[in-house]
Amino acid sequence: MVGPDGIVHDPTAVSPKGLVEFFKNPFSVREKTIAEASESKTFCLENSGSSVYSLKKQHDYYYQVQCQMYCCDVEWCDFIVCTEKDIHIERIYRDVMWWKEQIPKLKDFYFGALHPELASPRQGIGCIREPEVATITYIN
Repeated sequence: MVGPDGIVHDPTAVSPKGLVEFFKNPFSVREKTIAEASESKTFCLENSGSSVYSLKKQHDYYYQVQCQMYCCDVEWCDFIVCTEKDIHIERIYRDVMWWKEQIPKLKDFYFGALHPELASPRQGIGCIREPEVATITYIN
């Protein structure tokens, strides 16, 4: 499991406790500026206009940061990416709408794939079973 790089305190923030996540010198763009790196489709940042860069919401790092904030019960994370030539610092906030989309998917995965495997392990197969194609009813 991957945890945040640190817990930080910002006395000027509404919620002063947050996280920091630092991605140092991604190998494929280590000798580029953030502007140059953002031209790559696989880089985590995109140009949002007027040389403003932001973390792509479909990138793995966005999912990672959102999950870390949820698990640590904080409202923001300072996301930092640096290359040998440049640095990007962005405050990412907990995305409530993103979580509303993810929770049903996580429940389906847990109850459709992980829970059955925990309840009745298939010896020697070595992987989680595929979720059943069925409607799952939750009792709250």
